[in-house]
Amino acid sequence: MKAIHKYKEASRRGDKEALRRISQSMGYKHSIYDMPKLITLLHKAGIIDPSELYTLPENTVVSL
Repeated sequence: MKAIHKYKEASRRGDKEALRRISQSMGYKHSIYDMPKLITLLHKAGIIDPSELYTLPENTVVSL
């Protein structure tokens, strides 16, 4: 919670680093889904197919 008070003013200005530090202090974990430019780069290189990235396995049950 210390990061919220420390970076509150910077986050209001739109500083991405301050927003990242606040979300990290609240327990958010960064993943590949947060990096659309990296997904595009990997697709252009032929490493991954973006349609496979967002599909769930057949035996996955999603409850809403």
